[in-house]
Amino acid sequence: MWEQLKGWVAGRIVRETVRPWEEAGRAWRALAARDDWSDHGDRDAVWTVVTGLQSALRAVDESVRHARSAAADPALRRALNETAYALASTLETVEAHIVPHLEKRIGPPPKGESRHG
Repeated sequence: MWEQLKGWVAGRIVRETVRPWEEAGRAWRALAARDDWSDHGDRDAVWTVVTGLQSALRAVDESVRHARSAAADPALRRALNETAYALASTLETVEAHIVPHLEKRIGPPPKGESRHG
């Protein structure tokens, strides 16, 4: 019974964590699908979010690497390895696909904001 309860709680935590990100992804895809979305003068706002996301992913990755180097528990190391992989994959997607798409669609980031966060 206890194992079933733990499994249910863990599953709920995962679902509740993933759901908002799925919704955010749908909202961004819907925005990108509109032909007129870049005509509203929101270029700086979009770049602020994208470069901020890049910076945040790098900061979390650094924290995960630090924690991983100090972790003794194999299960914790595995969780940190998976987290590092997810962060790297997300950052790679942003830099290889999202940034070039935005540069073509709305132009480069404003001065002072790096293409690579």
